[in-house]
Amino acid sequence: MIAARQKSSILTERTERRFADIAALKNKGLPISAICRELGLAHNSVRRFYRAADATELPGTPRAGRPHPLDEFAEYIHTRRGDGQTPASVLYEFRQVVWPR
Repeated sequence: MIAARQKSSILTERTERRFADIAALKNKGLPISAICRELGLAHNSVRRFYRAADATELPGTPRAGRPHPLDEFAEYIHTRRGDGQTPASVLYEFRQVVWPR
């Protein structure tokens, strides 16, 4: 969960930064193809940013990725590790019992 929020904030920051860069070049009168060359972005990406009125119209969402076998135990593991009482070896043994290979 925390990683998803971090990815989301990183993605939002990058989207806002790209929107600002493209808007600045658009205000200078550069066409889409010149902005593509300048920033090294794909034509369709620049076109999407170029046509947007503001960064909130650009919905970038992080990809979900594959589920991890320990996702259902993530909160437990983070809580135990956060306490500072559970060494990684104990959590490794817990994983061996819950999810043997």
